[in-house]
Amino acid sequence: MQHYLAIVEEGDENHAYGIWFPDVRGCFSGGDTFEEAMRNAPEALSVHLQLLIEDGGELPTPRSLAELRADLDVSEDLKNNLVAIVPLKGITFRSNRLAGVVKRRVRSPSVKPVAKKFG
Repeated sequence: MQHYLAIVEEGDENHAYGIWFPDVRGCFSGGDTFEEAMRNAPEALSVHLQLLIEDGGELPTPRSLAELRADLDVSEDLKNNLVAIVPLKGITFRSNRLAGVVKRRVRSPSVKPVAKKFG
């Protein structure tokens, strides 16, 4: 099963826990507790990627922890926060085409780590 690494920013009595995905730009989640934030993360990831695909985009290739550590834009966040593994189960979506509404299932690409720098 494909997964994405997430950075979990710890909350306190005044701030919620925040979760964001270095390989999925713009995708974030959160919760009042660590457990709630982790329960919310898979849905946030799936919905974000579903919308990305429906808009004609492609699933970003998930990087390994070693690849993220080598990324200067992420390495400091890895040192200062928790890292979680969030599974991506399949994405089902509807797409309007000339032939009508088509239901299809998108399978995640294989998990072959490829270093990818977002510009």
